[in-house]
Amino acid sequence: MKYLVTGGCGYIGACIAAALLNDRHSVDILDWMSNGSNETNYTLTRLGARIFTMDFNDVQIQDIFEENRYDAVIHCAAFIEVEQSISEAPDYYYNNAVKTAAFADICSEYGVKHFIFSSTAAVYDPQPDLLNEADICRPQNPYGLSKYMAEQALELNSRSEPHNGMKTICFRYFNVAGADVDNFIGEDRKHETHLIPLALKAKRAGRNVWIFGKDYPTSDGTCIRDFVDVRDIVDAHMLALRYNKKNFDVFNLGSGRGYTVFDVVKACKTDFKFSERRSGDPAFLVADISKAKKVLKWEPRRTLLDMVNSAEEFMELKDGC
Repeated sequence: MKYLVTGGCGYIGACIAAALLNDRHSVDILDWMSNGSNETNYTLTRLGARIFTMDFNDVQIQDIFEENRYDAVIHCAAFIEVEQSISEAPDYYYNNAVKTAAFADICSEYGVKHFIFSSTAAVYDPQPDLLNEADICRPQNPYGLSKYMAEQALELNSRSEPHNGMKTICFRYFNVAGADVDNFIGEDRKHETHLIPLALKAKRAGRNVWIFGKDYPTSDGTCIRDFVDVRDIVDAHMLALRYNKKNFDVFNLGSGRGYTVFDVVKACKTDFKFSERRSGDPAFLVADISKAKKVLKWEPRRTLLDMVNSAEEFMELKDGC
């Protein structure tokens, strides 16, 4: 089988691409390298990937489709910084929504049978209960709105010719963590915002990590979040490539359980300091993953400690290079 992965040199995209390559599939990658690394590029090239350094909306994209026939496209490329999205909202709407809709059109035009879109839990209006795919979506920031706009465009396209020949799945990721140590791929962003790598980096530097807020209505006063291992995310994508029941569907990908921020910091064994709440941080954000379990037969297998340990091992390996 032949696959195209956009954003395939980034954290999640690279883990998916490496899994496909290890399964002896042919993989092409589109990435403009805003968050990629030389180590990741080396790993993917060694495994046999072809990497095109370009945006998924570049004029050359049609040339690539003219020369290749892809069985599936996994679209991970996106702007992903919530805070940045507030100050640069038009760029987020254009990149994540408008360009994604146009890109999906091209994929359908060239006979792609499966299109998997990396969406986000940020499409939801946070609730004090598990978030279900049937819940009303009410994004709280431009990032979440841009992803929801893309989902809506993909759903509309899936109902019409010629798009209804392409099966589309939107995966709403919760907090993805951990690393694929075997393939030397982990979180390695220039501007890190995620809790586990921030906590581990703070520990390695002998610093405290900040916990924002200690007066939430939770067991220890800190926010509750759903963390899911990147290797479990990869497993879900492998299953989705065999899913043919609907032209369009949406699935939550999380662990289905909540961890307080304090739980996570303790698991990282990092010293901490409390700060004031951040504006817009909900107390509770946890996935209902029953649909993915039932329909895709997917089951997240890794624990919070697995995520922390693999992330830390990746950092140690990277330091040794």
